[in-house]
Amino acid sequence: MSKKRLPIGRCRLCGKELPLTFEHVPPHRAGNSGKVRQVSGDNLFQTLRDDNSHMPWDISKCHSKESQKGKGGYFLCQSCNNNTGEWYAKEYVRFVRGIIACIQNVDAGYTGVQFESVAPIYPLRVFKQIMVMMLDVNPHGLNDEKLVQFLLNKEDREFNKEKYQVYAYLYDGPVERLNGLMVQANILTGMIITTSEVASWPIGFTLYIDLPEGYSPKGCNITNMVDYNYDDQAMVSFYLPRLEGNTMISADFRTKSEIVSTIESNKNTVGEEVK
Repeated sequence: MSKKRLPIGRCRLCGKELPLTFEHVPPHRAGNSGKVRQVSGDNLFQTLRDDNSHMPWDISKCHSKESQKGKGGYFLCQSCNNNTGEWYAKEYVRFVRGIIACIQNVDAGYTGVQFESVAPIYPLRVFKQIMVMMLDVNPHGLNDEKLVQFLLNKEDREFNKEKYQVYAYLYDGPVERLNGLMVQANILTGMIITTSEVASWPIGFTLYIDLPEGYSPKGCNITNMVDYNYDDQAMVSFYLPRLEGNTMISADFRTKSEIVSTIESNKNTVGEEVK
């Protein structure tokens, strides 16, 4: 039997046109190895347009693609996939398993946990895997050659902490988010937020780009993980809040009741304008 031919495309890390291999996002040993339904934002938004009574957390009526391999896609060339898997993904998996062990010992109604590693971890490796995933979900990259070199060279620590900040939180679905760049504007304040997000049980990460002054992200800022060398180990401790993901909009952590209230409020406002 002949091997399945790999698709040719632009590697989202090195940028070369090469055969692309399947990249699990998050890594498959971090709980991403089973059959999944993948629904695109476009398909969900189309369903919402067609049915104004449809709730954004309900994907049952959405067109979807089924993957037997888990969440992910053909994002990286074989070299980049193998290297980042060896350099970063193994430590990321160990980090996530520590978080799973932590939340297994708390009450069902917990609002967050104080994560404390039971053994030293490699913070820079974990952080670099998070940033690899951010490039995975961005088809056109982030147009930052220094960031690419930061990931292609495992020893590199030149990371622009003023431009990029990463916040972590305990993911409480049901809508998992593998979002590329998303720009949101507040029409009342004029504030613009640019984000990318990878959120899949048990943890989510929001990347903020050029975070505006006065905006307070939800979650725990873990950007200081870049302050370590590749071979540095450390015991880490930080508080991870439990946040809901009920829409496909990055950094939207509203509860279902809050979303319903907003929908009803908008209906009433439209009704008043019609009168």
